[in-house]
Amino acid sequence: MPRKLSNALKALQVKNLSPGRHTDGGGLQLLVKKSGARSWVFRFMLDGKSRDIGLGAAIGPDAISLAQARDKAIDLRRLVQSGLDPLQEQARIDAESEAEAQVAHIAGITFKVSAETYIAAHSDS
Repeated sequence: MPRKLSNALKALQVKNLSPGRHTDGGGLQLLVKKSGARSWVFRFMLDGKSRDIGLGAAIGPDAISLAQARDKAIDLRRLVQSGLDPLQEQARIDAESEAEAQVAHIAGITFKVSAETYIAAHSDS
């Protein structure tokens, strides 16, 4: 039986590993593409299905450090252990944010603006 990995990657390895998937443990993986692009991925199983969530770039201007990636993986692992799908949770949060933005936009529209928009749109007819 294979032993479980935990914090298998070192910060220096993140910059020097060859292309492929490199496991840190606890579902956290470093995906290195042939182009040299490196990104963090959290892999989990829920309801018998394997799913991947991208956590962000491992190198570059907006890079996520190894420690930050591990922290994000811990948070996501807690969600999975509680029976929630992190992808669905993120979609729900995004939908709520979009709905709030629409409500704020609609609240700023007055009757005068609506009337002027309607008249401008129908002035030809």
